[in-house]
Amino acid sequence: MSSRRPCIQLVDDHQLVRSCIAQMLESELGVNVCCEADTVEQALTQQRERQLDLVITDLTLQGKSGMELIKITRINYPNLPILVLSMHDEKLYAERVLKMGAKGYIMKQEAPSNLLHAVRELLAGKIYISEKMMRGNALSGASGANLHKNKSLTKGMSPRELEILSMIGQGMSNAKIAALTNRSVKTIEFHRANLRRKLNLSDSHELHHFAIQWLDTQPPQ
Repeated sequence: MSSRRPCIQLVDDHQLVRSCIAQMLESELGVNVCCEADTVEQALTQQRERQLDLVITDLTLQGKSGMELIKITRINYPNLPILVLSMHDEKLYAERVLKMGAKGYIMKQEAPSNLLHAVRELLAGKIYISEKMMRGNALSGASGANLHKNKSLTKGMSPRELEILSMIGQGMSNAKIAALTNRSVKTIEFHRANLRRKLNLSDSHELHHFAIQWLDTQPPQ
C-alpha cells in the first residue's frame, strides 16, 4: 500500500499563480495540492473539510487578508504549518507572520527551487526564512526605535484613522481600503498623508513599516 501524499492548500487571489504553483509542487515533490482558495472564508471552509498537512497563503487576498487566515488557522489547527508566499517585502512582514504562528515566509520573486526547499522544510516540521533574514535581524533597529518614539501619538487618533492604519499594516492598497471603507481613493490618500504628519513620518514606506509594527502591539480581535 502506497503512503499517503501530503495534502497542501493553496490560498492566493490569482488563479494562474495557484495553477503554476500547484503543477510545480505536484510534479517536483509528489505532493497533493488538494484544495485552492482565493478568500479567507473559502480557505477556512476547506480546512474544515480536509485533512491538511500544509497551508501556503499570500497576504493579499480578496476581502480579509492572509494575516486573518493565519490568526484563525492557528487557533483552529495549532499544529498545521503555514507558509506565507507573498510579493510583500520580507523585511517588513516575515517577523510579524512568524510571531502570529506561520512557520515560514518566502517572497514570490525567489527562485522556484527556494519554494520547493521551503515546502520540504515545513513538511519536515521545520521553519523556513531566507538566508538573508537568518544572517541579520533585518527588522530591528531604527524602525523599532521610531515605533516606540511615535506610537503614543496614536492615542489621539480617531477610530477611522486607526482602522486605516490597521489596513495599511495588513498590506492593503489604497483602492482596497477605499472599497472596504466606502470612501474614495482620494480620501484614503488624504488619510495616509494625515497619518504621516501626525506620526512625524517622512514617506509612505515609513508609514507602512510603522503600521506593521503598531499592529503587533494591538490585542487580538
